[in-house]
Amino acid sequence: GQNITVKAGENVLFDEKSGEIRATKPGVLSVVQNAIKVSSKLTISGDINFSTGNIEAHDSVEIGGTVQSGFQVNAHGDLKISGGVRSAMVVSQGNVLVKEGVVGKQTIMRVAGDLDVLFVEQAGITVGGSVIIRKNAYFSRIVAGGDIVCEKEGRILGGVIMAGGNLHLGQVGSDNAAPALIAAGTDGKQYFRYEELYKEFVEKEEELEHCLQMYGHDSHHPLCQTMSEELEELRGELKGMNLATDKRADSPEELADKLRSHAISVAGLIYVGTRLRIGNVKTVLE
Repeated sequence: GQNITVKAGENVLFDEKSGEIRATKPGVLSVVQNAIKVSSKLTISGDINFSTGNIEAHDSVEIGGTVQSGFQVNAHGDLKISGGVRSAMVVSQGNVLVKEGVVGKQTIMRVAGDLDVLFVEQAGITVGGSVIIRKNAYFSRIVAGGDIVCEKEGRILGGVIMAGGNLHLGQVGSDNAAPALIAAGTDGKQYFRYEELYKEFVEKEEELEHCLQMYGHDSHHPLCQTMSEELEELRGELKGMNLATDKRADSPEELADKLRSHAISVAGLIYVGTRLRIGNVKTVLE
């Protein structure tokens, strides 16, 4: 194994000589990307609804029911939800376990650590660590800094499944669903920034063409020249973007080594039209 750098967080003492990590108060142990902390636990026996209101806790939180539509949960520690999440917002600075599904176009989840969830449907999820999907993910956007792992029987339909690490999926696609985008070794923030820039590039290209039609393709009209310069600047920015990481320090050789270390594996069927990406490299399954 490789040595890790231990980060001592709240209510923890770390003795570098002995390697011992000791809690300074009773509570729940939380390990988030090598950062270790201990926090108290807030327990809510039922649903998050009008009887509880929104929850904001500096502790770990355990919810016995479901986070209902329109409500918010913000936990600074780990979060366990025995029910599901329905068109709600969930934020955690720790790791999250959802025993049932996460559903709804209005659902937003932001997790600093890892996420373990039964199924996801039409939700937007951003995770700093890794994601385990026990069953299916339908028409959702799931972006992880680490790996995304599905059970072999699990199915991905439509949407975006994007991992900074590797993808291990069950079945991808169907005869009727819109094709999914599945990506490994890809930085989510960089990718969506690229998408925004590309959309802006296409719009400016259309504006420039309209301007040239008005003033002539050989015109040196100041408006056309300004548009052309802006377009070239955008073209250069798009060309220089590295979708594998937001760090520009990697040499081409280092970047190539990183990309070779990432993989997309599919245990079952993968359907025609699925869009595949590893970092800057993309293809469509024909």
